[in-house]
Amino acid sequence: ADRQKLMDHCRLMGTPGYTREILPERMLFHAGLVAKFHERKAMQVAHESFVGYHEITFCGGDRPGLFADLAGVLFSEGFNVLGARIFSRSDGVVIDLFQVEVADTVHLGVEERVSRIRKKIKKIEDRRESVDDFIRQRTRTYRMKPWRKPLFGPKVSFDNESSGACSVIEVSAGDRPGLLYGLATALHRLGLDVRTAKVSTLTDRAHDVFYVAERDGGKIDGAARRSEIAQGLEAQVQRTAADLGSWT
Repeated sequence: ADRQKLMDHCRLMGTPGYTREILPERMLFHAGLVAKFHERKAMQVAHESFVGYHEITFCGGDRPGLFADLAGVLFSEGFNVLGARIFSRSDGVVIDLFQVEVADTVHLGVEERVSRIRKKIKKIEDRRESVDDFIRQRTRTYRMKPWRKPLFGPKVSFDNESSGACSVIEVSAGDRPGLLYGLATALHRLGLDVRTAKVSTLTDRAHDVFYVAERDGGKIDGAARRSEIAQGLEAQVQRTAADLGSWT
């Protein structure tokens, strides 16, 4: 039964590399989350703790802006994203993995933070509150100190050759709390759907790779459009550095 469940799950997984990157026991775990999502009709959130980081897994129905919302909810709960991966199934279900660390000194355990994340996602899905509401609440509740300006600025590059269906955008920038949320929000507001993302952070440098498509399903076309997107992402990096600090 497990073997068939695993085969069915992998058959529906549309993200290249899933079977190369994910161990079979983790695939089976993901398949179980998909089953719970279908049964309960609600986003599933699971977490595991490892030495030096925690992994939070989201499983639910895909929609425009979902990746930005998830990154923002993590940010609102004091998590700094060290790495992230989006896996999309052909039936409209996504599995988003985030490797995170607690970036504040608030006396809340990871279990409690994840429980609060589940409640926040329900409020977003019911359209009672937004991610921006949660971040404003957090900012009012906890004092923020200025985040030091990184020694190197953002760099944005484009690649239309590596993927058959998507344009690839690479962003390198100094890491800071809320950076991934800012970039994902900017991509959404620029009219791009994030199909896959590979996010990594090494010390204070972030390297984020987004596989995106225009809302009509096509690739990014033309120098003017690339310039518009690059300027939007660079502006978001600078805005995040100026307006969002690190929480204490």
